[in-house]
Amino acid sequence: MNRGSVRRRQLHPSLRWVGVGLGGIALAAAASCSNQPPHPPVDMPPLVAAQPAPYVVPSSDDTGTTRPGSGVLITDIAIDGTNVYWTVSGASGGVFLKPFSGGAQVTVSGNEGDPIGIAVDQTYVYWADFLNGGVFSKSIYEASMNIGSVNVLVSPPDASSPGPSAIARDANNVYWVDRTEGSVYQRALSGGSPMQIASGQTAPIAIALDGG
Repeated sequence: MNRGSVRRRQLHPSLRWVGVGLGGIALAAAASCSNQPPHPPVDMPPLVAAQPAPYVVPSSDDTGTTRPGSGVLITDIAIDGTNVYWTVSGASGGVFLKPFSGGAQVTVSGNEGDPIGIAVDQTYVYWADFLNGGVFSKSIYEASMNIGSVNVLVSPPDASSPGPSAIARDANNVYWVDRTEGSVYQRALSGGSPMQIASGQTAPIAIALDGG
């Protein structure tokens, strides 16, 4: 995997996979059908090039000499039929998107504390900020046009959920795990307060839904 860039391969809706690492995302796919083996992936140019400063964070070695960091920590990724979305953790963390068709990388939300979970539907992109203790969303259209504001689904910091991380959504609710508290929460997309649906978990870091 090229750790310094977001790469894509020939996409087909039947099979997709991603690999996330320090400083980059490998995005690939292969066409397949029921009576034939999958076709081999075809390399294409990088979708997003290596992240420039300020996302490369300096660090110090044993002698106290400051040297360039190894790259950014891209913590999660989501895709729809049009864009790839990802979260970047760290002091200059944020949420970003870029169309598969090309064009400029778009900042959905900058100055995030530690966004480490992301999900999308046909209208919105959702993310959880572990450091700030908040869950947010923004219209994909507004994000793509660089207009509008971020919607706060859970106010940071929310004492009921101090460390939201992985996130998922369905037609009615957004769900997330709280790694700090060891709980699972949901909140209606139409509004209201977070509701705890599981507790006593040991540092949960992932969540998934069935039925879509």
